[in-house]
Amino acid sequence: MSQVQPKNRDLAAPIRIGIIGGGPAGLTAALALEAYCTDADVQITLFDKNRSAIDYPGVEYGIQARACQALERIGLKERALRRGVRAHQIEFYNARLRRRFRPIQSDPDNTRCVVRQEFLTDLMGLVARTDIRMQHEVVRIRKANDNSVCLDISLSDGATTTETFDAVIACDGSFSTARRQFFPACADKIDQGFSCIYMLLEADAPEQAEERFLHLANGGTSELIMGRNSTLTLFPLGDNRLAYGIGFDHATRARVWAEQGVESRADWTDLRADTRRQIATALVEDACPHDPLYRDALAYVDDWDSYKIYLWKMQDTDPLERPYADEVNAILIGDAAHAILPTIGMGASLAIEDAERLGKRLAAHISRVSTPEAFRSGFHKAVAYPYAKARVPVWFELVRRARLAAKENFIDQSTRKRFAIGPAIPNDTASRVVSAVERVLRQVGV
Repeated sequence: MSQVQPKNRDLAAPIRIGIIGGGPAGLTAALALEAYCTDADVQITLFDKNRSAIDYPGVEYGIQARACQALERIGLKERALRRGVRAHQIEFYNARLRRRFRPIQSDPDNTRCVVRQEFLTDLMGLVARTDIRMQHEVVRIRKANDNSVCLDISLSDGATTTETFDAVIACDGSFSTARRQFFPACADKIDQGFSCIYMLLEADAPEQAEERFLHLANGGTSELIMGRNSTLTLFPLGDNRLAYGIGFDHATRARVWAEQGVESRADWTDLRADTRRQIATALVEDACPHDPLYRDALAYVDDWDSYKIYLWKMQDTDPLERPYADEVNAILIGDAAHAILPTIGMGASLAIEDAERLGKRLAAHISRVSTPEAFRSGFHKAVAYPYAKARVPVWFELVRRARLAAKENFIDQSTRKRFAIGPAIPNDTASRVVSAVERVLRQVGV
């Protein structure tokens, strides 16, 4: 059940909130504002440059406890996650050493695996009072004379328009217009030394599929397999579908690309379909040569040119210490504020939590003012400053852990004996405890 703030019945006019980006952060921000505010309180408009959820790249989201609890607070958890697979545990195997580690148990009620495009479609279907405008790309954010915020927007037909708001939430991802405009010195993404081939494998004829594959695809167990020079990640997505990742560092990429007769700098999109298949097969055989299941699973790729098969260069950004613009009422959340590596599966979950927490804080500010002018003048003190104080330490800790997991699980695998442990961090104190445990494990060589 949502914990809704008191509504303000005395506003002279509704507060206009603009949202840039229709990913998990943007859609959750809209849903949170709808839950915490009435029609009379707020007018919400969301802009997204894509045509639909299908245009969002990627295979899966791991929706962890942070996000599940945030969605539950606004009363939408089960409807938003209706197509998600409940995750029970993660298994770890060092194939080079043929050593299994104790699995990490997860709470299936608060840990789900979802297909990215399906999840975004379901979130969008829950939006009730927000004006969603697809194929509207925000190209500039600027301040008006009355302290409101102007968004300059490019339309799909090449025309331009301008919309005005009392505040703007920038949720436009790791290539954020807001980040490039307000924080140009730290807008570039940081190469973390490895890449990952992501695939969505589907058994269209399950009666002919291998039983072990169906168990992986439809069960609640994820797998992480560390080989000599590559690491496999497998996440169940249900309906006979499996998210399959092959991670490898730059040195391995150069070697494998050369073995296939292509330049090491050649982009994945420039490779022929048969070359992509050969590269993936070589990397899987390197990771786990003694179990044919993982190589044979590649047979479920029916089109190596599909958007469901792509190479992701692992890059992130340092979190913004002050994720708001001083000169205008705009605040950045999600990947726009902290693009995080997928190595601990927290990107979408953190963005969802960001959005719900911000929605509640905005609603509290709205409940205390009587005019849009008062809302605008108090935005930084009542919303931006306290929000940053609460959220930024969480961002830095999770980005740090994601980078540690990258180092431990995907770079120089031939020297690794252990795995970086999971991302469950309920608060800052727990973060310090988990970090101390990790240090002890490294000292004893686990």
